[in-house]
Amino acid sequence: MRRFRTWHSSKRSLFTPSGLILRVALGVLAFLILHAMGFRRYTTVLSGTSPTGEQIVYSDMLKMVAYVITYLFATVMAPILLIAALALTALQRKFIPSSGPAEMKQCSVESDNATGVDDGGVEKTTDNQPNA
Repeated sequence: MRRFRTWHSSKRSLFTPSGLILRVALGVLAFLILHAMGFRRYTTVLSGTSPTGEQIVYSDMLKMVAYVITYLFATVMAPILLIAALALTALQRKFIPSSGPAEMKQCSVESDNATGVDDGGVEKTTDNQPNA
């Protein structure tokens, strides 16, 4: 359990590719467990019939709601979240360099100095004469 807490720390946000995939996996796992437990037969409560043929009881309705919610998540939301995770991964690889933010800032300062332009957009000169 401690290993799970370490792996799933509060630093892992919902809007990271690994966070999205983790939540999809948990949702699909919940659906598979409910399906294996036979909760699918309780969806007949939607049409007003009981799976046992007797009067509908509150527990049947709760089982139906749990199954329908996890079913909709697994069939509708999971593919959308997986596509979002893939798109987010692609965007991160394209626009965020693998080096850290400090190195990125250092590279940006060096590239500005190499072109002869300082942060204010004024061209630098090597002597004390004004620019023409």
